[in-house]
Amino acid sequence: DMRLASTGGGGGASGIWGISDATGTYTYYSDIASANAAAFSGATIELFANVRETNPVEWSLKAGVKYNLNGYTYTLDVATSENAVIDTGLTATDEVWILNGFIKRRSGAVASSAYLTLNNTTSAKINLIGVHLINEVGYCTRVNSGKINGGIHESTGSIGLYLANSSGEVRNARGLSIADYGIYVSSGTIIDCYAYSQNDR
Repeated sequence: DMRLASTGGGGGASGIWGISDATGTYTYYSDIASANAAAFSGATIELFANVRETNPVEWSLKAGVKYNLNGYTYTLDVATSENAVIDTGLTATDEVWILNGFIKRRSGAVASSAYLTLNNTTSAKINLIGVHLINEVGYCTRVNSGKINGGIHESTGSIGLYLANSSGEVRNARGLSIADYGIYVSSGTIIDCYAYSQNDR
């Protein structure tokens, strides 16, 4: 994996995240935070190389934006408690899309609300189309009050997909685990989902 430098970013001729304008011309950004800052609702941010982020940062989803990973892998590899992807800036009417790739969380710990691959804390809708999320240590995905559509949610050491709130809803998802629950529903709704655990329930 490629190590992503933690710089100020900015548009230009180089970078691994890109946004195309109406003529098909790309502006490139060195990190997801810079690309997010430039994106508008309806824009698509594309990834053009594998990312291994070793700084304690979180990828914050932006309303109305599509993220096309183009088959590449985004990895957060830090021992601190940050989540790889969060949705704290979204509202109940917002919707986002992540497409075609892998998102990993490494080197963390086991906790139900930290060290996650994806932490849904709002009531927004997150569409995961052709996306495989992996946590190599702890919980992969936590769903609080939002709606998750799709995705493979896999954990090596803990729960694949965790529904924590009665207003949370998951559709068309796969929850996988080696050591624990594939899907654990404390409260919430799952529809047309698949759960598998190799060594637990």
